[in-house]
Amino acid sequence: MGARREITKKHAAEYAKASKKAKGVMLDQVVATTGWSRANARRALTAAFTRKGPAKAVARKPRSRTYGYDTLKLLIQVWNVAGRPSGKYLAATMPTWLPKLEQHRELELTRLNDHTRAQLLAVSGRRLTGC
Repeated sequence: MGARREITKKHAAEYAKASKKAKGVMLDQVVATTGWSRANARRALTAAFTRKGPAKAVARKPRSRTYGYDTLKLLIQVWNVAGRPSGKYLAATMPTWLPKLEQHRELELTRLNDHTRAQLLAVSGRRLTGC
């Protein structure tokens, strides 16, 4: 695979500047050397020309947390008491569960404040999978 990458890098710049007939000849050479199909060789040559830097994937910065630590702890408590439903159903039933759990003192009241209550009520079913 390393040899193929070197071949595509070598031919990429001249392939991009070449005429249509010259590109066909270059494709024939690359296909004969690498054993790829013409379509794959064409894709590899254009990708090698447009690529800047190494061919490895760029490490992405992880997304920041949506909910705070206290909110997450309370969310886990509500989730356990509610019977561990999916995030979609938990988010839909949160306005029902939260007041009842507050009333019966099932939640850690030291963690519950206006900010965490607002976050719990605004919880999104999709965001619960990546807390």
